[in-house]
Amino acid sequence: MNSRDRVLAAINHEPLDHFPLDIGGPICGISKIAYDNYLKKFAPNLFPSVLCDRFQQLSCVHEEMLKHWKVDTRHVCAKFLEKKINNNSYFDAFGIKHESIFSPHFNQIIYFNQVEWPFRSTWKIEDIENFKWPKLEQKQLDEACTAAKMFHDQDYAAILDPPSGGVLETTVWMVGIKRFFTDLHAHFEFFESLIDHVTNTFYLPYWNEVLSEDLGEWIDIVLIGDDFGMQDRMIISPHMWRKFVKPRLQKVVQTIKELAKVKVQLHSCGSIYPIIPDLIEIGIDVLNPLQPKAQDMDHQNIKTEFGDRICFHGGVDIQEVMPRGSPEEVQQEVQRVFRTLGADGTGYIRATAHNILADVPLENINAYIQASD
Repeated sequence: MNSRDRVLAAINHEPLDHFPLDIGGPICGISKIAYDNYLKKFAPNLFPSVLCDRFQQLSCVHEEMLKHWKVDTRHVCAKFLEKKINNNSYFDAFGIKHESIFSPHFNQIIYFNQVEWPFRSTWKIEDIENFKWPKLEQKQLDEACTAAKMFHDQDYAAILDPPSGGVLETTVWMVGIKRFFTDLHAHFEFFESLIDHVTNTFYLPYWNEVLSEDLGEWIDIVLIGDDFGMQDRMIISPHMWRKFVKPRLQKVVQTIKELAKVKVQLHSCGSIYPIIPDLIEIGIDVLNPLQPKAQDMDHQNIKTEFGDRICFHGGVDIQEVMPRGSPEEVQQEVQRVFRTLGADGTGYIRATAHNILADVPLENINAYIQASD
């Protein structure tokens, strides 16, 4: 069974030789700080690494390491270009300004924070209608096509990562988090116009452009990232999510599946148990990250209730076990996830419940990778 067969078998709930492993991309990547420390000790010839995600400060994982770790997936993305101001700030393609957060403990930048937003001071719908949404450059698309074909020819499962947050996340980012939560109800017409433009003017044309090219032929999974949950609840009520987000997300999922023969994976952190049936209904094939410390996200219950209708991805705790547990506890955590999310021997892709961050010890990275099913 090659890597692509293994990943697709897991998604299709077919027998596996072992659970596939996904490392890389924007939801199961590795902090540059942690990865560089790992390289210094175990692969000094590859040090230092190169950033692939400035916002989250994630490294591009070397092909040599992916092969050494026996990773079954490879990630590609047709990205938009950023406008660098200096080492500590930049504008993304939407015109959102990001500034660095410096960690005295690591003596390095650990991530970037959004500080200015395009619609931070307007409630005029015409400002949305006149906004210039990002356009993809042909070079970025060509590079993604080349990479995807190479990974396809090598029998890896190729995952197409999103260029930004999903329909809700991008809507929030365009106005700023505080403004979204304080003013959603008071200016609902404005926000409906904004999320409609995010969906119809930005996202659907993007997926049409990307997947209509050769890229659609070489991709196995399309990833959508859109956080709907907090630690103890959803960020908006399930009722509001079904009214405001669900029909737009459904339109995106349907469009992707009409354009290419792919599976669709959704990333949403936090407590999202109430809407898992909705996600299955609109065509989500793979759900990540099954955050184990979030309220109502008990893996055994979720597998029992939904495990025959959707594939799970992630679940290995990165809030406590990965950064603060012993290597033995990390391996026990992986085994726990195998017994719950992978209880029937399929329907699960092995990954951490989000990225391996800067505070994860090298020994725990090794313990996670070396754990077996």
